Amino acid sequence: MWWIFYAPAAGLVIEVDGSQHATEVGVAADARRTADLGALRLRVIRFDNLQVLKETAAVMEEIHRAVERRLLEGAKAQG
Repeated sequence: MWWIFYAPAAGLVIEVDGSQHATEVGVAADARRTADLGALRLRVIRFDNLQVLKETAAVMEEIHRAVERRLLEGAKAQG
């Protein structure tokens, strides 16, 4: 199972993936989705379920840094 969270202001997609994403088919599907979203200027970051459950603070910190970085990049691009 996976969930997708979208932070439109940051152009950031956050996925929380289950074990099926570690399979060859899952990895290929993730790569296609990342490429498709990248073509829309969106950045994808992924975490697996166990990471979110066991390392919640670290996951939240990484998401926070990614949002800040994307917002800063957007501000620089606008002038």
